Amino acid sequence: ATSAAAVDPGQLVQTSKRRLKEHIWVPRLVIICDMTSGFASGMTIRFFPLFFKNKTGLSPAAVSTIFVISPLLMVVFARIAY
Repeated sequence: ATSAAAVDPGQLVQTSKRRLKEHIWVPRLVIICDMTSGFASGMTIRFFPLFFKNKTGLSPAAVSTIFVISPLLMVVFARIAY
């Protein structure tokens, strides 16, 4: 067992730098996943009104009502949750 006084500070710095280099892929992976999710949402969410109109037979007014009420209910339930 080595004591704390026997540890070389330069070695600690090198070890820290090596660990940073080993884990540099983590933030890049998070960015790539976030961008992919954002692009996918942007490409699909805009077609939800067509889905509601064609598959469920809702009128454009009913679809618009759903799109207005949904975020309002999210706010209400988020307040209730906290």
